[in-house]
Amino acid sequence: MATIISNVAELVGVANSLRAEWNGEIWWRGQSSQMYSLMPSVYRNERGTRGEQNLSLRFQQYSRTRHPTCPTHDDYSSWLFLAQHYGLPTRLLDWSESALVAFFFAANGNANTDALLYALHPREMNRITNGDHTLIPVSASPANELFRGAFDDRFNSEKTVAILSHEIDNRMLIQQSAFTLHGTSRDLREIEGASSIIRSYTIPSQSKPQIIAELASLGIRRRTLFPDLNNLAEDLKQLVFSETGFRIA
Repeated sequence: MATIISNVAELVGVANSLRAEWNGEIWWRGQSSQMYSLMPSVYRNERGTRGEQNLSLRFQQYSRTRHPTCPTHDDYSSWLFLAQHYGLPTRLLDWSESALVAFFFAANGNANTDALLYALHPREMNRITNGDHTLIPVSASPANELFRGAFDDRFNSEKTVAILSHEIDNRMLIQQSAFTLHGTSRDLREIEGASSIIRSYTIPSQSKPQIIAELASLGIRRRTLFPDLNNLAEDLKQLVFSETGFRIA
């Protein structure tokens, strides 16, 4: 039976216990519905890798007139991070080094559905999938082949690895972003040795409002995790209108 986490205090207890057990860094991921798979967004579409290169190449083609500081043509990792940042489906799966940040994403949305919080042992995963426990720089093998494979299938690999990512935006800094890079559509829960590197925790739907309120009191809220004007406006609407009794359309 899955462990249930209903508030921040229980999360802290789980995080401390898991850190002692794994004796190393932990990456966290929150998903607001139990129905979501644990795989990158590009593989959730039925076209999968058949559409991936089309997406990546077209994004690269049309970005230069729309973005002032595009990477060089052959900087595939920077292109993929940029695409991920702007919402294009990619083979990157985002995690956070902060359990609180991941807890927010688990509790934010799908109000009537139980959520899942995942914990990943990234170095142990790399030992299993790549034979080495170190986090892999984007320019090193097999990460460089995996990045290039998003643009050219001649360089593809079916490995899944935890990487040292580029911070291309202050949002990544604030959210303490981390990434796994996937060359296959296999759900991460199904890889070899998954039970030793992944833990999942259930967040009941009825606990989501309390969790969001507790996180807000700790400074974890939309406008702090997404430092742009759109999210500032959305967060202020929720804050002010709920305090005054107005309803948001």
